Amino acid sequence: AKLGLTDAQRKRWSRPAVPAAAQDPSQSTLNMQWLDIDMIGGQPLPANPNPSKRKMVGARAGQVPVIRIFGVTDAGNSVAAYIH
Repeated sequence: AKLGLTDAQRKRWSRPAVPAAAQDPSQSTLNMQWLDIDMIGGQPLPANPNPSKRKMVGARAGQVPVIRIFGVTDAGNSVAAYIH
């Protein structure tokens, strides 16, 4: 079995393909069921990922807190959201 999983396990745990529109935040919103959350340290973002908002708030150097939320969408897609 590939990666130690049986075919039945792979079928049970497989996720649907992510629709292309879901990968573009200007075309869709993210709705997810939150399953787990934690916090890590990371580098600040170099620019705002939202092109409609140019202003960046917060630290520009050093370690910053990054909240990670793990969950699943209504369609069954796994989600890992990193919030800076």
